[in-house]
Amino acid sequence: MARAANAQVAATRAQQGASASVAGQGAVLAPATGQVLRADIPAGSVVAPGMSIATVTAGPPILRLMLPETVAPQVRIGAPVLVDASDMPEGSREGRVVQVYPAVTGGQVRVDATLPGLAADLVGRRVGASVAVGRRSALVVPKRFVTTRYGIDQVQVVTADKRLSMVPVQIAPTAEAGKVEILSGVALGDTLFAPQAAGAGPASPQTADKVPN
Repeated sequence: MARAANAQVAATRAQQGASASVAGQGAVLAPATGQVLRADIPAGSVVAPGMSIATVTAGPPILRLMLPETVAPQVRIGAPVLVDASDMPEGSREGRVVQVYPAVTGGQVRVDATLPGLAADLVGRRVGASVAVGRRSALVVPKRFVTTRYGIDQVQVVTADKRLSMVPVQIAPTAEAGKVEILSGVALGDTLFAPQAAGAGPASPQTADKVPN
């Protein structure tokens, strides 16, 4: 009877060990230390090998952009990225594209960019951003050179005989504060004259510069 009882105890312990071994095989270990972004599979669910259970960050934080597929061929690695978020640190608003993924999902392509000083507590947050998709030449002048009268934007051009002539122009906003782009009305090399504001000192002419935009 003692030997039978001991054998039953040994069998029970072996069964317990087998159950613990099977339970250990179901443990899922994270591949790296980081922050959980997504966990779509509830605890205790049946999963199969290869299924994605959770998405975890690893390494330094990056900015992930979703761009329309129409501009995908124009985005290059190293292109500048500007983040439109006033509450972000000043040094973390400009970055560079480091990865462009070829796959298209829902009409969008995924692009990764690095931002200096990007904190991990910003992971998962959505911000507006602009990415350079090409370069072109533009006439950019200070906004104070443009006067709007009766809904028409005008600039004063210094003629060859040193006279001032009002010329209507078409302007567009730029990323630089206090500057506008002149689309038509003046040409490269024209000298513009800024109207003198009330209480301001004498204004000086300025030649329209052609700069990349």
